[in-house]
Amino acid sequence: MKKYNSVIQRSMGLCWCGTILIVGVFIAMAVGRRMDAAWMTESSDAARGVLAGLLSVVSVGIARIIARNLQALRNPEVLKQRFIQETDERLMLIRQQSGEAAFNIILTGLLLGVTVSCFIDETIFAVLLAVLVFVAATRVGMKLYYKRKWG
Repeated sequence: MKKYNSVIQRSMGLCWCGTILIVGVFIAMAVGRRMDAAWMTESSDAARGVLAGLLSVVSVGIARIIARNLQALRNPEVLKQRFIQETDERLMLIRQQSGEAAFNIILTGLLLGVTVSCFIDETIFAVLLAVLVFVAATRVGMKLYYKRKWG
């Protein structure tokens, strides 16, 4: 249980780092809006609004994770339930299978997007192609890593 306790504390550290990063982005958006900062490019109000909304949703998710982790660290019974839930083999298999399916769907969608964007706009094509290459390279890297680790 002590080992799982350290896993939760590491998760808390990552959550706090993410929170600091999000606050930094909000500050940079506010400073860039008020000052003509040379390091900031012009972006539309819609893009800034979407970014602010996405970061707000991520912030709420991080707050939920922090609250759950604090509850688990304070209550040994909750910690035990979380440990059982995290190590349940059935749930681990479901996560693994759904993750593989999601990767395949994402790759297929990106390939379709690259194909369609080729006829629409060169910039969108380049960005989608870069994302497709990154996701495919990540998949290959993960497969090689886990084959060496477990194979």
